Amino acid sequence: YCQRGDARETNVDKMILKAVDVLPHGLINSRQKFGVDGQTFMDFAKWVATRTRQIGRPGYHPVLHFDVYGWIGQEIGLEPQSIADFICKVADTIPDFTLNIESPADFGSTQAQIENYAKIVSILDNRGSTARIVVDERCNTLEDVRLFAEAKATHLVQIKTPDVGSIADTARAVLICKKNNVGAYVGGSCTETDLSAQVSVHVSVATQADMMLAKPGMGVDEAFSIVGNEQNRLLAMLNRRRVQNENVE
Repeated sequence: YCQRGDARETNVDKMILKAVDVLPHGLINSRQKFGVDGQTFMDFAKWVATRTRQIGRPGYHPVLHFDVYGWIGQEIGLEPQSIADFICKVADTIPDFTLNIESPADFGSTQAQIENYAKIVSILDNRGSTARIVVDERCNTLEDVRLFAEAKATHLVQIKTPDVGSIADTARAVLICKKNNVGAYVGGSCTETDLSAQVSVHVSVATQADMMLAKPGMGVDEAFSIVGNEQNRLLAMLNRRRVQNENVE
């Protein structure tokens, strides 16, 4: 999963040409980017979907993931039904894609976030929507991850590696998500180091996380290379060991 910063068109094109599995983050962190009634955001989502068809390789079908930094709640309102209605409206504009919406609203506390996100998730599921909710804000610690997962208050948890605790806690967080049939996204920060990104790859592969953030930075190329190369190296090593073990047997 790559994020693109404010170099919108250029970095989206990079992601598509590199066939990134999940894109583009979007950085929808202001009223200007979200627009009145979310129209600017919806137009951007449609543009990304169209662009994947224009320059993507045949059969390329990424998940479209947008972090809206709570702007649905700020612009549309904090009623779960209204938030779900808006998310379904966005999903309907890009019907051939799975849509991830990260941080649709901030309800002011962890408990309020859990209660209201659970309502949004339930509404989307009952409608059979292709949209998925991703929790970020108010879900920081290992205990927070457990509370959201057990309450089914999200479809996917961003496990923020700098916040959740130790490397072992990141692994535990993924396993908690899997135990509760909630998606696990090993994320973090664009200000991490290359070493922390490489370590995150090993944790993600070992625990079979559903998503893994390409980090650090928002320039696409560097983060994609660091994480992608480490993953390819790790998988090659694991495959070699598997073949060696089969030969011994």
